[in-house]
Amino acid sequence: MQFYTFLETTVVAVSLLPIFLVFFSDGDGDITVSPGSLAASFVAFGEFKDIEISVSVFVSEHLNVTI
Repeated sequence: MQFYTFLETTVVAVSLLPIFLVFFSDGDGDITVSPGSLAASFVAFGEFKDIEISVSVFVSEHLNVTI
C-alpha cells in the first residue's frame, strides 16, 4: 500500500513539474497559467514532494533497505 502511495505522489509531482517550472522561468514558456493556479500548483508540488519523501522512508524501512 505504501509503495502505491509513493508511486501516486511521484506521478502527481511529475505532472505538476511543468507548471512548477513556469514559476522559475522568465515567462517564455508555452504554459500560461493564472497567478492563482500557479500558486496552488506551487504549494501542491511542495506538499506532494514532502509526502513522497516521507512515504519513501516507510517503504525503505519495510523493505529493510538503508538509505
